[in-house]
Amino acid sequence: MKLVQLVNTLSVADGGPARNSFELNVTLNQIEDVTARLLWFRGTVEESVLASYDGSAGPVPKCRPKRVENIWHLISNIRQADAVIVHGYYLGWVLPSVVIAAITRIPVVITPHGSLTKRQQKFSVRKKAFFDATAGRIIRRYIKSFVTGSRIEAEQLLAKFPRSSAVAAGVGTPIPDGISDAGEWSTPPRLLLLSRITRKKRHDLAIEAVAELVAQGIPVELDIVGTGSAEDVRRLKNQASVCQVTDLVHFHGQKVGAAKRAAFENADIFILPSEDENFGISVAEALAHGVPTICSREVAASEGLPFLAGSRLVTTSPQDLADAVKELLSRDRAEARRVARAFAEQTYSWESAACKWLDALGSTCGLSLASADSDKPKLK
Repeated sequence: MKLVQLVNTLSVADGGPARNSFELNVTLNQIEDVTARLLWFRGTVEESVLASYDGSAGPVPKCRPKRVENIWHLISNIRQADAVIVHGYYLGWVLPSVVIAAITRIPVVITPHGSLTKRQQKFSVRKKAFFDATAGRIIRRYIKSFVTGSRIEAEQLLAKFPRSSAVAAGVGTPIPDGISDAGEWSTPPRLLLLSRITRKKRHDLAIEAVAELVAQGIPVELDIVGTGSAEDVRRLKNQASVCQVTDLVHFHGQKVGAAKRAAFENADIFILPSEDENFGISVAEALAHGVPTICSREVAASEGLPFLAGSRLVTTSPQDLADAVKELLSRDRAEARRVARAFAEQTYSWESAACKWLDALGSTCGLSLASADSDKPKLK
């Protein structure tokens, strides 16, 4: 099975699409009878996830990711594929890529990375409506299906495009080795919020929750890892000052590789009170590191989260977050870490995600592996 993945950029700053496409490509190339090539359109190698990759999902394949050189380079790669996976929807290169595949009779699936969720449709309404009625109409006609990161995202997509097909294949994350069960909670407990700094992530609620906990005599510290606009970072730092928790809220900027892993290892509890996450890869990462997690129900990755591994909040006021932290701190930390880790291994490992992707390609594009004689694909 020869696959080609197309993504807008591999820039670390792009977040989910860049990392997901890259790690999926690494995993697919570890499966017997599968060769996957990843092409991107914008950005440099130096700023990409490839440059900072630590090998956690497996070795970089021999057919290393490449930037699209020109239209002929794109056509040549699509023509050699058995199927094309497009990462993105509202992007200028998606239509010509889909048309090329249609002309050469190569099946295409699109993973929209949250761009078609109910919340995202509230922004740039006119531009998106025009795209949907013009380029999008052609795209939807020729692709085999949308493949989403979660069941929730698939349901919202089908509500918008009821004549389309959508299947959920999930998202994976590397499961690190050597994670200890740990002992007691740290003194003071350390909370971690690792994500891009944007308004929808609701870092402001996390800061207010810290202030609420301190007011109740429960000192905690909050580590904020990630980058955002200078304005958003300044706004959050001002809020920490107003809440009188400047000394307890630490802004670390972007962390990758060993530094990122250390951030998870040093955390007692991971929190993500986001207003909208079509998946929420940082939740999967935290659980994979054995960090119990508190997040909003709008974070799709939290679906099915075991009680002992954290909390999935229906409402996310500062008081709700503070109460959830207090309740989690009353539990046995070692048990919480074991349950979190076990849930991640079963649900979010790249092996599990690869199986779901191959099933999705089979059901939508009619592809199957020559070595498919068991429920799990064979690794090279």
